[in-house]
Amino acid sequence: MPDHFFLRLEHELAGEEPSASWCRAQADGEVMSGQGSLAEAAEACHNAHITLIVPGALSPVIQASLPGVGRNRLAKALPYALEEQLIDDVEELHFAPGELKEGCVPVVVVRRELLDQWLALLEQHNMIPQRVIPDYFSIPLLPQGWQLWFDEGGTLLRSQHDSGLSITLTTPMLILQRLYDESEEKPEQLRVSGHSEKQADELTDWCEKNGVELLQGETPAALLPVAATTLSQERVINLLQGAYSHQEKTSRLWRPWWPAVAVLAVMVVSLLISMGVDHQRLSATQVALDQEIKQLYLDTFPDAKRVVDPRAQMEARLKAQASGTEGDQFYQLLGGITLLSDNEVSFELQRLRYQNGELNVDMHLKNLQILDQIKQLFADKKGLQAEVVSASSRGNKVEARLLIKGTKS
Repeated sequence: MPDHFFLRLEHELAGEEPSASWCRAQADGEVMSGQGSLAEAAEACHNAHITLIVPGALSPVIQASLPGVGRNRLAKALPYALEEQLIDDVEELHFAPGELKEGCVPVVVVRRELLDQWLALLEQHNMIPQRVIPDYFSIPLLPQGWQLWFDEGGTLLRSQHDSGLSITLTTPMLILQRLYDESEEKPEQLRVSGHSEKQADELTDWCEKNGVELLQGETPAALLPVAATTLSQERVINLLQGAYSHQEKTSRLWRPWWPAVAVLAVMVVSLLISMGVDHQRLSATQVALDQEIKQLYLDTFPDAKRVVDPRAQMEARLKAQASGTEGDQFYQLLGGITLLSDNEVSFELQRLRYQNGELNVDMHLKNLQILDQIKQLFADKKGLQAEVVSASSRGNKVEARLLIKGTKS
């Protein structure tokens, strides 16, 4: 199981590279925190799953009402459903929906340009995050109330599993009261964590005024160790959805190559079909040649009864019977026919005539080029030579007569 690395940028992007803080939760449970440059963060996150925690003030969560809209149509419907609640053009925004329940869905909204900058900044240091999470989702959820976290960069509020807020104003209590007044489900408890010392009296007064039980969290002042625990236990909205999902990015990388891949696939299939056809044709030719050799062997040696390998058997009997006499010379010349068969020369044997130590062979060929192949075979064969007596084309075949003679070795 890989380690999990939680990275938080210290301030907004404004020309110079921001510093960062991080926390690495190892598989054995040990948690290691650090702070420094992004280059140092890149060294610390080696071989770990990366979660980038971004400012919630720049990625607010909005509740959208979409009755009758299924999950498949959600991505297209969201921009139009939220258009009136947003200042920016919806074409410039990225929408990351949460779980759809009874026609309502929480949606984290962020400017595409800003998300691109965050991802590009990490990519410059060879860091590819698996998740991008708003900071208000990094604090734990209080089942019967709200969780308030006072941080150096602002105040984080977690009101529900899929709802939160990042408050950057210096008067967080005013925002807290407004949210309380607008909330349909009032919190029974308010748990306060982080650097809340300056607001201690205000928090006490606020809770007494609204009848809310005040709980002082025993969590550490640092946010990232808490985020490591929270985000390992809860499934929250990840900004890397839709066009920013890793699957979609991979698909976009391959998309320009799809036509070329399709053409290549067609070429490969065509080649395989062509090879299959050639293989069948050659197999059929081989079978026909084997049959011709077998028949020639049986015609030459009528006493033969069992034919297993006619080429080898004919060669063996020719060698056994060749004695150099006029009568036995026929078998030596007949070895020329075996020579053609062994080298898979395509021919149809028509007639054999032996006279005066010479063997006349009438055959049909597919083309005249095969004659050149035959002459070359005999030129390389010791003890035999061949002359083309005649050759003429008739239709789609060549009628040829070959004269095979013996030579002195």
